[in-house]
Amino acid sequence: PILHDKCEVVAVVHGGSQADHRVTLHIDVPEVRSYVEEFTTLSDAKTESSLIEMGRRHLREQRPATALEYLSQAIQQNADSADAYVVRGDAFFATQDYPTALADYTQATQLNTGSAAAWYGRSKAQAYMQLFDEAFADISKAIRYDPVRGDFYNFRGQVQAQRGEPSLALGDLTRATELEPQRAKFHKDRGIQLRAMQRSQEAIESLGRAVELSPQDAMATNLLGLGFVDLQEINRAAELFYHAFQLDNTNPQFIANFGDAMQISDRLDGQQLAVEAFGTAINLDHQNAYYYGERAWSLRQLQRYQDAWQDINAAIRLNDQVGFYFAERAEILEAWGEAERAEEDRQRAASLDSRYARKPVESALASEPTAKPAPAPVSVSTVA
Repeated sequence: PILHDKCEVVAVVHGGSQADHRVTLHIDVPEVRSYVEEFTTLSDAKTESSLIEMGRRHLREQRPATALEYLSQAIQQNADSADAYVVRGDAFFATQDYPTALADYTQATQLNTGSAAAWYGRSKAQAYMQLFDEAFADISKAIRYDPVRGDFYNFRGQVQAQRGEPSLALGDLTRATELEPQRAKFHKDRGIQLRAMQRSQEAIESLGRAVELSPQDAMATNLLGLGFVDLQEINRAAELFYHAFQLDNTNPQFIANFGDAMQISDRLDGQQLAVEAFGTAINLDHQNAYYYGERAWSLRQLQRYQDAWQDINAAIRLNDQVGFYFAERAEILEAWGEAERAEEDRQRAASLDSRYARKPVESALASEPTAKPAPAPVSVSTVA
């Protein structure tokens, strides 16, 4: 009998020469249902279709190794089953064995040329192997056989972006949102592409729709914040970065983005909030030089030179190929009156990054505080 969300199970433990023991258990209903389904399927003569279905179920439950066992049995029973090869390809894909997945998807296309799922699988495997032209050809075949799947257009759009075809990519990504307008991922991917094309307002609209459809999506919220940065709406961006971190407090980039926004905001406590934000990011990822470098910059703005000195040296130890770190250390040395050492760091900064090179007339003038260059644009691999 079902008691609320539990199922009462009486287990009889046979004691051999001794008396049997009865044990009453209360097990979660979904777990019982799962066991019953598997027992029923396995006791059903292990037909090809039941084995494929078991493989699919284990894949859905993120158990690809177990799925492979069932699917290999299905192929042993029927080596001409295109469906079995497609689903086993999905299982190999889930284990990141892309060449073997590709081999199974290929076999499926040979057994059933019109299988859109098989061509889609081939496309995915080849994209993850960086074979984007081949991936484009195969996803186009999948669309030919099933022209109303939003997934297919979304994926082809991502592949087109990797092939350097932004307008064609946007066309496919837009088509995906038209076919399945309630899929938040499709709006998010379209927004990413619009940002890459510097169409900021449209990107915000698309990313905003993604957040509206999936308000718990921390990455979409973070990306929407980046869209507002593009429009110089820093305070709105900061709110979104902070909210993204509340949704997923394991991702240091979200709180670091909040710190970046605070550095250039008009808030009086902006630098102090930035220091705290980068401190949180460092606690989550203490091997990231960027977080130390950025916290050093904010500490120097607060004239906390000793703390800034420790952070900038940590950044340099982690990555000594960034000109900004040496230029920032030069500023600290200059504040301490160590002009000769500061000049050495400035020269090192200029050798690494031409933005720090001074014109001859400037080198003879008293040092001016070095402005922090704008960070490189965030690149999001939509295929990944």
